[in-house]
Amino acid sequence: MAAALPWRRRETKKIANYRGLSFTTEVVQQLVVPTFVLDAEGKVIVWNKACETLTGMASGEVLGTRNHWRAFYGIERPCLADLMVEDRLEEIDHYYPIYHQSLEVAQGVHTENWCVMPLRGNQLYLEIDAGPIRDEEGNIVAVVETLRDMTLRQSAESRLRTMFECSPDPVWIIEDGRFVECNDSAIHTLGYASKDQFLNTHPSQLSPPVQPDGEDSYSKAERMMALARDKGLHRFEWIHTRADGSTFTAEVTLSVIDLAGRQAIYCAWRDISDRKRAEDALRLYAKVFENSGEAILITDRSNRIIAVNQALERDSGYCPEELLGKDPRVLSAHKTPRETYQLMWAALRESGYWQGELWDLRKDGMIYPKWAAISAIHDAKGELTNYIASFTDISERKAAEARIDHLAHHDALTGLFNRYSLENRLAQSLLAARRENQQLAVIFIDLDRFKVINDTLGHHVGDLLLIEVANRLAACVRESDIVARLGGDEFVVTLTSLANDMDAALVAKKIVATLGDTYEIDGKQLHTTPSVGISLFPANGEDVDTLMKNADTAMYHAKEKGRNNFQFFSPAMTAAATERLELERDLRSALANSEFELHYQPQVCATQNLVRGVEALIRWRHPERGLIPPLKFIPIAEETGVIEAIGTW
Repeated sequence: MAAALPWRRRETKKIANYRGLSFTTEVVQQLVVPTFVLDAEGKVIVWNKACETLTGMASGEVLGTRNHWRAFYGIERPCLADLMVEDRLEEIDHYYPIYHQSLEVAQGVHTENWCVMPLRGNQLYLEIDAGPIRDEEGNIVAVVETLRDMTLRQSAESRLRTMFECSPDPVWIIEDGRFVECNDSAIHTLGYASKDQFLNTHPSQLSPPVQPDGEDSYSKAERMMALARDKGLHRFEWIHTRADGSTFTAEVTLSVIDLAGRQAIYCAWRDISDRKRAEDALRLYAKVFENSGEAILITDRSNRIIAVNQALERDSGYCPEELLGKDPRVLSAHKTPRETYQLMWAALRESGYWQGELWDLRKDGMIYPKWAAISAIHDAKGELTNYIASFTDISERKAAEARIDHLAHHDALTGLFNRYSLENRLAQSLLAARRENQQLAVIFIDLDRFKVINDTLGHHVGDLLLIEVANRLAACVRESDIVARLGGDEFVVTLTSLANDMDAALVAKKIVATLGDTYEIDGKQLHTTPSVGISLFPANGEDVDTLMKNADTAMYHAKEKGRNNFQFFSPAMTAAATERLELERDLRSALANSEFELHYQPQVCATQNLVRGVEALIRWRHPERGLIPPLKFIPIAEETGVIEAIGTW
């Protein structure tokens, strides 16, 4: 297989994606790139002017026929478009040793090949691109093929060393499509320190990427030089770039000369920036207006629409006739705050410019957000003449922002508030409770034995269980209350505007009962119960951290009470919780420090008064607390997972 060559973007890439064949053929006729189109029968249905120029074959000679091969080859053989129409792309390497499968156009193909060009009488090295046009069923209805003359030039054997200091205008010598010599005026005009900085470059490299007519500088420079070679003399206008990045307009004259038997091009520039500046500005503004991807409208000084571009027609759904002469408020969805319009007009009066977010209504009734940039235009006397506004549909951006904001404030699995939102909303609720002299309850909920379900039945089942728990919790409280998931199987409910602590007890009782009901998850009946701890504001704390910590402590107390119950926080629990945390911390290093010991208790047969065996009982001899009974440390070991290591010991 031949090596794949870099793919350059072609106009046909855009065309091949349009489903409307008639629209495609109209566009192809306007292209400056040589292009022809074959229908599903392999007949030529479009042969544009550029293709006529390249091949020497008039469209009248080829339209409706299959004779397009005569423009390129001396004997009958398929063109790239023929292979695509006839579904013979597997033969491509037989006819085109160099080809490249397009990554951007469905089944598009790029090739390079020498063509005889019998009507021209000389061979050309062409880059050829073909892309299919398909109907709704995916069938090929036509194939678009574009051509680009990339004929290699013979390398120059020498360089002209003649200086042109006598000419006040920049003068260049071009060989093989590159500047090889210039005079001092050219260096001065471009603002370079030395010609070594830009010699041996293509003219397009001293130019902006695209010329004012929309053609890229490389393609146009190649075309202009080709015209000069054909005619012997060619004059045109060109935009060049100085070393500092600024641009100027030059009138360029290309003359074919003979240098020691080699064909070269004598290139002379004349700066016509002053003459062209006003014309170019008007042409540029018109081009931007018509071709901008942003919706643009222009109003008169009375704010009546006098012009709209195609992008605005596309975004609004209105045609120009429906908008001309009307106030732009006809586009409003009446959702934008009045204050926004007041600020907009104030800014236009003071600075002549405003940008911001507006909400508009499409003709089909759909409301959408847009980002507007509006400028007030004044004449030389400072009198207001027009307003120009450009708009960008920001629906996708707003939707993405909403999704990001939701993810930042909500638990991804259950949709409940996350820890960040809980802490912020709880802080706000505390301010309101303090101001209204009301109680507030923080309820900490932990699912009993959830780890067993998760490890036994898998995380998928565990996730579904957590989602159902979240739904049940939300159903237990009011809309004004806060329900959040901290992570794992831990949830928090904040009850606001409580009259007394019994209100919290009633809700906690409801939560215990609701979460303790049977769950139908993935075809299985599951059972779990909650351990619930409650802390009250202001009795058990006046800030977020204290209330959360005390509710957590009360929850552990509920577990110690046998689970499946709720407990209110009390100061005594704090001491117990502190002791428990210290034991949990020390328990992790007890094995390494050899702090465990076994006590053997004999098992005696009462009837025979004989020892039948012994029972090994583990004890923990803490270096500071002394002997700790199993009832204190075994439950902690089970919850923290240390029990397995202890059992192995």
